[in-house]
Amino acid sequence: MQLTEAEVYWWLEGNVSEENESKVSELRQTLGALLVPGLDDRVSLLRFLKARHWNVAKAAKMYQAMATWRTEHEVDQLLDRFEFHELPLVRKHYPHFYHKTDKYGRPVYIELLGQCDIDQLLKVTTIERFTNYHIQQSEAFRCHKLPACTAAAGRTMLTHTIILDMAGLSPTRHFTLTVKHFLENISRIDQNNFPEHLGCLFMINTPLLFRGFWSVIKGFLDERTLAKIKVLGSGYLPELLAVIPAENLPTMLGGKSACDCTDLGPWQDASVVSNDPALIKAAAAGQLELTSGLAGSSSSNSLKHSGSLIGTAIQITAGSPSSSGVLDEAIAAQ
Repeated sequence: MQLTEAEVYWWLEGNVSEENESKVSELRQTLGALLVPGLDDRVSLLRFLKARHWNVAKAAKMYQAMATWRTEHEVDQLLDRFEFHELPLVRKHYPHFYHKTDKYGRPVYIELLGQCDIDQLLKVTTIERFTNYHIQQSEAFRCHKLPACTAAAGRTMLTHTIILDMAGLSPTRHFTLTVKHFLENISRIDQNNFPEHLGCLFMINTPLLFRGFWSVIKGFLDERTLAKIKVLGSGYLPELLAVIPAENLPTMLGGKSACDCTDLGPWQDASVVSNDPALIKAAAAGQLELTSGLAGSSSSNSLKHSGSLIGTAIQITAGSPSSSGVLDEAIAAQ
């Protein structure tokens, strides 16, 4: 089953049913003074409604829990003030980055899971600092990457395409208790506070063990979830090129775009950023690295942000008893 364009851009005006559109107003009225500035717009409320299958009461409960979590973790402060100086070393042991956009205008996020080493990662950072970094980059995705992709595409962007490269995945290195606890924490944050951001997920170079397990658990997932996921072996390239232009796909994955495993996308394009006051402010504060100059910016102090679905992938590959539930919840939350 392939998603239609209306399903890809499900949040746009005209793609949401009248009944579900009416629930946006109902949710807004239910939340009242509990609405979070910056997360009180139509599209944000749609995300929580869809994550809870358009049940207003459940969506309100989820939203209120998110608002409380943001206050407790001072999320607004993390985006502006948290400095993750160890990022170059973190990326060495956990390669993850955004690279351009797919044919729909969605940012493309890539993780090289087979090269990930959580034990080494925790020697160069701590769980607390990595968690803060993860929250910060999730906010940067919402506040910087999506607005820039929206400006570049000429329509509202809400989701991203994800590639998880499993080449080199090792049971002895990737399926330990340390990894499990680390990833459960990250997955919980995503599921509860940043729902409905997944557009498409490609798992490539998957080992036979994973593909065998996938053939079992996919029977428990609904068609909407399955339509977002492609589980592929080494012959993945045609599937990727059907969604991502070759000139936007890194050479390491068979495309034509040079890639150094750091972020690259419209949020670094001065001509795009200059059309959005919020992005101009972020660039001036050094939160965006521009590929060309923008008056008032300080790219030398830029922060580079990216995201994570590693927890879902490794838990599924490990074959934990609750793996199908973990995947269904994580996909629904993204």
